[in-house]
Amino acid sequence: MKRILYLIFAVSCMTLNVFAAPAETLPPLKNGVAPQTHAELWADFDPRAEPLDVEVLHEWEEDGVVLQVLRYRVGIFKGETAMVAAVYGTPKGGQNLPGLVQIHGGGQYADHRACLANAKRGYATLSISWAGRISAPDYRVTPNEVKLFWENKTDDPNFKLITDWGALDGYHAPSRYGKDAFV
Repeated sequence: MKRILYLIFAVSCMTLNVFAAPAETLPPLKNGVAPQTHAELWADFDPRAEPLDVEVLHEWEEDGVVLQVLRYRVGIFKGETAMVAAVYGTPKGGQNLPGLVQIHGGGQYADHRACLANAKRGYATLSISWAGRISAPDYRVTPNEVKLFWENKTDDPNFKLITDWGALDGYHAPSRYGKDAFV
């Protein structure tokens, strides 16, 4: 009888762990104070502790370059997973290439043209889409499509998966939750 009770207890504990809330990617602030140095900020961070989780949304080849619109997991914040969209480009068949991250300005779009140009030069390039906007053939995301995503209008023919900051408002004007919290 004790063995049966122990087995029930053990299975219950495992089940609870499976359904437990995911751990936060970054530790909470200590006494409400943010880290003051880079060393403090990254002291306990292990980038390999969580899976990368990549989903390819659209893929094509152009001028000997493989291009993808994708989303990748950047962490769990306030209990929700955050996914960033991007355009990724690499020379077809290329392996062990140097990589570049294109952080756009101006129109706030991840742009396939930067990835295409850099791949022709021998680089793998990731053009991030902080605010969800994407410029790619057959996967153009303007502020109108961003709004469709926020409103979860999956039945709209223009709906596209984009950057999803989860519980954070990591977007900028316009912001997802009605205030410009980009700073």
